[in-house]
Amino acid sequence: MAKTAPTTPDPADVHIGQRLRLRRTFLGVTQEQLAEKLGISFQQIQKYERGQNRISAARLRDVANMLAVTVDFFYQPPDKPPARARGLAETGQDDLSPPPPNLDDLLQRKDVVDLIRSYEKITDPKQRKQLLALVKTMQDGGS
Repeated sequence: MAKTAPTTPDPADVHIGQRLRLRRTFLGVTQEQLAEKLGISFQQIQKYERGQNRISAARLRDVANMLAVTVDFFYQPPDKPPARARGLAETGQDDLSPPPPNLDDLLQRKDVVDLIRSYEKITDPKQRKQLLALVKTMQDGGS
């Protein structure tokens, strides 16, 4: 009896695809631009990012080189919030406070990526410090 192809992507392929999308969007590279550099269609990039198609070792090496990361980047586990079972004194949180945001989820948002890119373009350390102070003031409700 012949095996049929799985109907759902392998979790490892999905994770690698998510990491590919994370890095690509962080750098401001479109699927079309990456596909052109790799000599493949942008639809293939879409399939990689969704985990629908497995990325070969050689292709993953090429992608890593083009996105200026090591191949290990694609295998790194997602950012996990700290365990809530450590106790209130250690975490500084009460039971009603929301868990910290997942970094990978944040970096999927265009506004967050735009903010990081803009911050990175500020070369003056004093201006960076002032911006951080402003954001902290805003997060506290302006008080």
